[in-house]
Amino acid sequence: MNNLAYYAGKNLKRFVEGSGRPVSVNHWIVALWLIAEEEGVSIDDLVTRLIAASDFAPAPTDREKIRKELGY
Repeated sequence: MNNLAYYAGKNLKRFVEGSGRPVSVNHWIVALWLIAEEEGVSIDDLVTRLIAASDFAPAPTDREKIRKELGY
């Protein structure tokens, strides 16, 4: 996991939420599994990546710093 992957995922989540469609964890899991199958990623590798994502502490981007300063 790196900042690029973290913020790309964060932006994807915002984009989907911005469409106005409610999305649950189950929807994301199905989408994740379908993409993993297309890329040939094993379930064990998915679990490893999920653990890495849960432990990742991203460095704030300039945009994130500005949002915090403005209270968003």
